[in-house]
Amino acid sequence: MRRILSVVMAGSVAMFVAACSNGKTVADQQAQKEEKSLSNQSEAPYVAPDPDDLYKVAPAEDLYQPPKMYIPAPPYTPPKMAPANFKYVPPEMIHPDMEIKTTDKHVVIELPEHILFDTDSAVLRKEAYPALAQIAKSLSKTENAHFQIHGHTDHRGSHEHNLQLSQERADAVKKALVEKFSVNEALLSTKGWGETKPLVANDSPENMQKNRRVEVIVVPSG
Repeated sequence: MRRILSVVMAGSVAMFVAACSNGKTVADQQAQKEEKSLSNQSEAPYVAPDPDDLYKVAPAEDLYQPPKMYIPAPPYTPPKMAPANFKYVPPEMIHPDMEIKTTDKHVVIELPEHILFDTDSAVLRKEAYPALAQIAKSLSKTENAHFQIHGHTDHRGSHEHNLQLSQERADAVKKALVEKFSVNEALLSTKGWGETKPLVANDSPENMQKNRRVEVIVVPSG
């Protein structure tokens, strides 16, 4: 009887060990299948998108849609000394911090630095493109005029650095208007003035901010 009981117990232990062993094997096989399945997937490595590419591939008409914060452009009065055939069409909407001024001879569109660039940078921010899209649409409808793009800084930094930075910023705006919004390049010119043409005295952070700007000047032709 004892011998029979020992045989039965030994068989039970053997079956239990076998069951555990088989269970482990099944789990291992399942893990191997999953690992093999993952290894067979040919996913391309993730590459973060360039924010600038959003505007390269987007339809032009989408870029003409201003953000909700934009406001209607102010009423326009033609320059007193402009020829009769000069026709300027203001943007439909503008950034609240933009200004459009009319002098006796020109129309001046002022874009503060923070709309276009980070501090001490000539790389356009993605937030710049809605403003430039509105300006481009305006310039494309304007007749008998050419356009000057002027860069300005505050008085901080060396004169040479300010001249270079302001010129690079003007060139960046021109490049965007031409390459992204199809403004006629032949009608555009650029000039960096550095700190030489401040709007106000550089005597406070607020005033220095006003002086850091890009101007798009609409100049009547003829």
